[in-house]
Amino acid sequence: MSAKAGSAVFVHISDIHFGQEKDQRVHIHNDVKRQLIADAKRVVRGDLKATAAAILVTGDIAFSGVEEQFKVAGEWLDLLAGAVGCPQNQVQMVPGNHDLDRNKTSRSAQHLLDLIRAGGPAEYEEVMSNPTDRAALFARLKTTSAFAMAIGASWMARQRPRRICRLRWRRDGRFASFV
Repeated sequence: MSAKAGSAVFVHISDIHFGQEKDQRVHIHNDVKRQLIADAKRVVRGDLKATAAAILVTGDIAFSGVEEQFKVAGEWLDLLAGAVGCPQNQVQMVPGNHDLDRNKTSRSAQHLLDLIRAGGPAEYEEVMSNPTDRAALFARLKTTSAFAMAIGASWMARQRPRRICRLRWRRDGRFASFV
C-alpha cells in the first residue's frame, strides 16, 4: 500500500500524558514512546511510502501542565516528526484538561470556574468578555502556550485558524473542516 498521488498523510496522536503520575511517582514508559515512533515510521515511511504533512496532537500532551513535562514531550515530538518526515513547524496541537497547570489556578479563577459551571453558556460568555476574568482563567495555560509557541503550533499564535487542507465533513446538518 502507498499513499495516493495528491493525498496528504497526517499523524494523529492524543493523550500522550508526559509526566504521568501514579502512587506519587512519575512513570516514564520510554519503551512505549520508542515503539510509537517506530510504528509511525513503519506505517508512514514504509507502508505508505510517504512523509507526514503534519502531526496533529489533540489533548493531554502533559499530565499536569508543568514545564518539565512539556520539555520532554517536545523532545519526543521532534523525534516523531523526524521519523515520519514531518517539518517540525507542522506539529499542531490543541490542549486538553491535563495540559493546564492547576497550581496556577487562583482562588478568583476557581470562583469563575464555579460560576461558569453553575450558569452555563450565558455565564461563560459574560466571564470571557471581561479581560481581567479571562486573564485569570488563562493563567493556567501559560506553560502550555509557551510550549505551543516553541513547537510552532498555531492554535495560540493566531486568532483564526488557517486551512491546511480542503477536507470538509457533513453529518446530520453539522459541518467540520480540518484546519
